[in-house]
Amino acid sequence: MVLACLSVVKERCQGLISLMHVTLQLVELLPDNDADNEAYGLYLDQLMEIDHEHALAYSRGKITNEAIISCDVQHTPDQAPAQTLSRITTGAVK
Repeated sequence: MVLACLSVVKERCQGLISLMHVTLQLVELLPDNDADNEAYGLYLDQLMEIDHEHALAYSRGKITNEAIISCDVQHTPDQAPAQTLSRITTGAVK
């Protein structure tokens, strides 16, 4: 029974099933008694923590990706080529 519950949790971690499906499968797997109700609560807590960590990682990745894209997109069309700048600073351009 424990292996079956862990298998369901693993499927959720891999994104193969939704949290709702995990909940239903755990209810079906675990008998209705105090010990198994407590186990259900622990599995559900674990799944909620995993979902929270995935959401945080997604958010961090999205923010990082947007920062990288905005850095790549920034152009400086008003900037003169380096050779022109060096001639201006040395007085070679009149």
